Amino acid sequence: MDMKKPAINILNAEMKILSIGDLHGKTLWQSFVDIKEFDHIIFMGDYVDDERIPDIQIIENLREIIAFKCAHPEKVSLLLGNHDMQYLDYPNHRCSKFNHRIYESLVEIYNQNRSLFDFSFGVHPFLWTHAGISIAWWDLIKKNIVGQYVPQDTNDFNDFFNILYKNPHLKKYLFSVGEKRGGNQAGGILWADIAETSTNYLEGIHQICGHNQVPEIISVGDDSSGITYIDCLNSSCDFFELQIDDV
Repeated sequence: MDMKKPAINILNAEMKILSIGDLHGKTLWQSFVDIKEFDHIIFMGDYVDDERIPDIQIIENLREIIAFKCAHPEKVSLLLGNHDMQYLDYPNHRCSKFNHRIYESLVEIYNQNRSLFDFSFGVHPFLWTHAGISIAWWDLIKKNIVGQYVPQDTNDFNDFFNILYKNPHLKKYLFSVGEKRGGNQAGGILWADIAETSTNYLEGIHQICGHNQVPEIISVGDDSSGITYIDCLNSSCDFFELQIDDV
């Protein structure tokens, strides 16, 4: 697996985007993020669930993130991760570190603010999801959505994922888990493992994802086809800056 530091960090372009990796209760974004410096800010999901952080901080940080989105609705995107979905869709889709002490509060907060969260964000040819898309998972999706709309542009993926989520027969594919994470089919946008996406990513799209812990921000592939992993906040205080031209 050939990994390197991001080749697309600075492109001298028209749209400046900041991506914030999985926080799991960490508040560092409040000290380092200035909304005036960026055209768009994307939180990659997994806002909760860390036994090392006090429950009250977990709750208050989630509320602060939601308030930040409400204050800047057109400039901030909040993506959903697997740790968020286990409360939004409680009692389904459970994963590790489920917080039995404050789950009722988290279920209420997520459901009251469901409209503020997305499954993806896209500015072609870049696509942001929590865990990334592998060719294997995309083939699984296309095989099982005969007659359904398939997005042709990264800007259309979020609508497509919402269609899957609202369809009782297709929803399960959003939550599919690969063998590396204890499942039996290709991992979806909430669960895909780095072993699935780093060698099997989509052509013609450069993805940005969290979910997989890395020591620093790293990329595979190139600007047009590849994937960048930014879940590094356990080891470094690094956010991912991307500038895009021809928006």
